[in-house]
Amino acid sequence: RGCAGASGSAFAPEPAAAAASPGPARRQLLAALATAPAALVGGGASLAAQDIVFGREMERSYGTEIDTARGGNGLDALDLINVFGRLAGSQCFGAEAQTGFVCQMGIADLDDKIFKGGASVTEAEYLERVKTLQMRWPLKMFPAMPRQSAGAAKIAEMEDMRQESIIRGLPLSRNMYGMASTLAGELSKEFPEKAAKQLFRKMSSYSLCAPGTLVRENMAGWLASKNEDKALAWGDILRTIGLFQIDWPPAATRKLRREGMATSA
Repeated sequence: RGCAGASGSAFAPEPAAAAASPGPARRQLLAALATAPAALVGGGASLAAQDIVFGREMERSYGTEIDTARGGNGLDALDLINVFGRLAGSQCFGAEAQTGFVCQMGIADLDDKIFKGGASVTEAEYLERVKTLQMRWPLKMFPAMPRQSAGAAKIAEMEDMRQESIIRGLPLSRNMYGMASTLAGELSKEFPEKAAKQLFRKMSSYSLCAPGTLVRENMAGWLASKNEDKALAWGDILRTIGLFQIDWPPAATRKLRREGMATSA
């Protein structure tokens, strides 16, 4: 439906994570980073990584203002993980993720959950299908040995998972896998449409499709160009959206947001 061919490597370059015109809060953060101790931010760390690390350290001083510096007007990381947890499958860097968890999103997963034998979908069709899917918590890549990611079974955004479980009054346990599964069940009852739309539009753009459409052939080509697994893991999803477009708010801010959502409902 008006998409460029998926052959070769003519896929749209992914933009840099940092915004071209940072707002006041982010400029304040970057100015602080320029004079921050090297031990805190890490001399070889990327700017995106420094932003997140230093942002967490500065929350005590700046409160919720730091959210804006880290994408406070963007997508909540838990909303994005809710969408990814519906789309991804058990493929996990050459192995299978443990039962009840997901790891990577490949074309087979999209065939099963989104395309369903068709050549393409519209945004409205995609949203309708994602909304009906069960969310399962993603595992993240084990950086030291990616091929051991399934065995390492590291829970993506574990601290945010614990934080959200506390906010919702869910049972706490030393079994992080049990907690993640319980929260995933709760998140399955909610549909973060904004995050789902944003991911659709990024995938459509990067796979060279016309706005409002996602073509299977193009998506398969884009995934094949990403890595040898031909699939996206949680870290790839973060980079696809853009780190500065995602919000990892402190617990107090997230609690206020949830309370606001409950009141408006």
